[in-house]
Amino acid sequence: MSIAISESLTFERDGDVGILTLDRPKKRNALDDATVNALGDFFRTPPDGVRAVVLTSSGDHFCAGLDLAELSERDAVGGLHHSRMWHKALGEMANGVVPVVAVLRGAVIGGGLELATAAHIRVAEPSAYFGLPEGQRGLFVGGGASVRVPRLIGVARMQDMMLTGRVLTAQEGERIGLAGYLVDDGDATALGLAHKIAKNSPVTNYAVLQALPRIADVSQDDGLMMESLMAAVAQSSSEAKERMSQFLDGSGPKVRVAPEPETTPVLRPVPADARKTSRVGAFMEWLSTTRGLEFEDWDALQRWSTVEIEQFWESIWDYFGVVTHTPYETVLDARVMPGAQWFTGASINYAEHSLGVDEDLNAVAVKARSQTRGTTNLTFGELRDEVRRVRAGLVNLGVQRGDRVAGYLPNIPETLIAFLATASLGAIWAACAPEFGAPSVVDRFEQIDPKVLFVVGGYTYGVKSIDRGEEIARIRAGLPGVESVVSVEYGEHAVENAIAWNDLGRNENVGAPGSLPAVEPVPFDHPLVVLFSSGTTGKPKPIVHGHGGILLETLKNHALQFDLGPGDTFSWFSTTAWMMWNSLVGGLLVRSSIVMMDGNPVYPDVRYQWRIAAETGATVMGMSPGVVMQTRRDGLKPTVEFDLSAVRQFGAAGSPLPVDGYRWIYEQFGSDVLLNVGSGGTDVCTGIVQASPLTPVYLGEMSGPSLGFAAAAFDDHGHSVVGELGELVITEPVPSMPVKFWGDDDGSRYRDAYFGKYPGVWCHGDWVRFAADGAVVISGRSDATLNRGGVRLGTAEFYRVVEELDGIADSLVVHLEDDQGGMGQLILFVVTDEGVILDDELKNSISMELRTALSPRHIPDDIREIPVVPYNRTGKKLEIPVKRILLGADPAAFATPGSLARPDSLDAFAAVR
Repeated sequence: MSIAISESLTFERDGDVGILTLDRPKKRNALDDATVNALGDFFRTPPDGVRAVVLTSSGDHFCAGLDLAELSERDAVGGLHHSRMWHKALGEMANGVVPVVAVLRGAVIGGGLELATAAHIRVAEPSAYFGLPEGQRGLFVGGGASVRVPRLIGVARMQDMMLTGRVLTAQEGERIGLAGYLVDDGDATALGLAHKIAKNSPVTNYAVLQALPRIADVSQDDGLMMESLMAAVAQSSSEAKERMSQFLDGSGPKVRVAPEPETTPVLRPVPADARKTSRVGAFMEWLSTTRGLEFEDWDALQRWSTVEIEQFWESIWDYFGVVTHTPYETVLDARVMPGAQWFTGASINYAEHSLGVDEDLNAVAVKARSQTRGTTNLTFGELRDEVRRVRAGLVNLGVQRGDRVAGYLPNIPETLIAFLATASLGAIWAACAPEFGAPSVVDRFEQIDPKVLFVVGGYTYGVKSIDRGEEIARIRAGLPGVESVVSVEYGEHAVENAIAWNDLGRNENVGAPGSLPAVEPVPFDHPLVVLFSSGTTGKPKPIVHGHGGILLETLKNHALQFDLGPGDTFSWFSTTAWMMWNSLVGGLLVRSSIVMMDGNPVYPDVRYQWRIAAETGATVMGMSPGVVMQTRRDGLKPTVEFDLSAVRQFGAAGSPLPVDGYRWIYEQFGSDVLLNVGSGGTDVCTGIVQASPLTPVYLGEMSGPSLGFAAAAFDDHGHSVVGELGELVITEPVPSMPVKFWGDDDGSRYRDAYFGKYPGVWCHGDWVRFAADGAVVISGRSDATLNRGGVRLGTAEFYRVVEELDGIADSLVVHLEDDQGGMGQLILFVVTDEGVILDDELKNSISMELRTALSPRHIPDDIREIPVVPYNRTGKKLEIPVKRILLGADPAAFATPGSLARPDSLDAFAAVR
């Protein structure tokens, strides 16, 4: 059924394809025309379920703002400028959200809003006559004749606009294998093509041409990626134009494009015996025998865990035998966010679950490796003894339930002991790594006003000995509420006027060797730990996590996703400032050993972490993608150099792992090892999306949402989208969501942080794409995405391409918006390899690679060299601070030197703004 949108425009549906029919008389200037405006509105918010559109015109003249008389009566530039339409078209060009096939008849004049809103493929009847500005984007196939309007804009603006207006004659189109686009029946061909696009959708307007060889069934040998053809003119160089001429006359090589598969390539399918050999398989068997619940596969289990959330989390409680001092009354009071109340009535304590069972007393709990002192191993029995002792010492210092205890400590056993002793009292733990400078530490700790502060006087980073005495003095001065300072003996640097670690509780009767410490039973949501956000976009947020939420989430995650349990060893380099430290020590909850490393993560070279994993017999090891890729670049073969045969699962998190990193891991380990690439964060203290023993590993993509996480991508209107980028959201409550922000008494800061955009739905702040087959790609922080004329581009997409290029060591990209509504400025900063110069040839190579691998939208307006990319202490690139500095902000307002991996890393941006 046809629906009238305006006097000259009707709409009807053919399945998931929308058909727009334009029938109107000749129009000279359509700047304020109702039909043009209706088209613009339609393409910005197309009807639900429409995945492609056919725009078909009837009548003798299809024109928006210009007709042939204008071209004959004026010079070409004057004619286009007189119409004023091209100005508006440029601003509207990227607003379309569905790909469009336009059927053109008669005289067709480009530059108008009717096509520029979204049209990307234009199918013309043989009689069509084209008049196109070179800056007009799109693929034009067919037609009898064409004219060229002189270029009105520079090369940079042309690149912003996606494509030049290259017109292919019938002969050219047939020669390059696109004869199917040369039409005698334009409407039928366009509709068939639109259905092919819709079947492969969702694709953005800017991805359609890159998909053409697959959509058009062009053979791999004869396929020519049309976007590469268009790129030649857009580069506006004699060499590029010569290459394009060679493409067209057949003397040059073809750009061969392998057909893209319908689904993401699978690097590792689920092993046939995975259910029998994994802990998640044992959990599913337990659900069957004790609950009568049968699940065919992981997808069914994950779906149940996010629909029947009360049943799922109660099963986690029961399966892992959570010790409760008073029973819970209800699993979940109400499915609301924020404010969900879990396991009301229960009294528990996280610490008593971290100290093993009596049969574990002689099993190794901690394997510590240090660049400051020798190797240390602790059994569960020894760990219990130390926790009891330090707990008694804290009691002597007046620490009670609800007090805050802070650690300025590295990743060493004493930090773990202090944390568990604090938790056993119902007091609240917070930590900063000693690499942090005093201002960064005070920014964090002053918000929670700790009573006791644990410190080390210094540490060794590689071969460099670092004295933190002056920093500790400044921290003490900035925290007047600290009543006691405890100094952990660590290296050569002493701390004056402090209580010695070894003196804590030393003369107390703390119980029999190997006995569990006493614990203070606390409610499920009683604060356990305060984790701080990075502090790179404002003062660090003090995120409060509760005993019960972290306990349940870690039990579930480490056993069912990491496949950890008794007899395993969990190794993952982390400082105490990153939530991965909390994840690492969580290995004790499932009775695994944990490996604690401190110092320089790549000293004396990138073999360090691989060697420690081999020495400790790691069965699950994790590593930052940066170290993985550095190992690959250096040509090392860790599985040949070291005995890593115990590794069953390899994790990567903190930043995106490039596609070549996925391939390299499997080249090294083979298909027996599960590659678990995940993403989550401090806010939920776990992975929201990741792999499990029962999920396939997709090339370059994460395997899907974690158990219990109803994760999805939302568009700006709060609608779930699949196959396209959107905001990462969680639509159902999860126990490990923060209890609150410390000091946020009315909860307003907490609500604004997570629920301001979509009321009642958690908005995580990541830019994500969920594929139909379940695979997931995180494209960077949503507040750091690049808005090019209304199209949002994820920063991670840039880094995956740029940092694989020869000569490029690292990169950072930012977009500076135009306050007048223009395209703004996209700036790519690169760090080159030693001896490599960022000359015009390298810049052109970068631009062409971005264009070919992604789209011309991704081509930077400017490429600049910098000495170092700024990172925070947890390995996150600082796009937002850099952007704000370039706009004139003071660097100190967004990132204090102590929070940076390199204190001077922002200097280069302050100098060029």
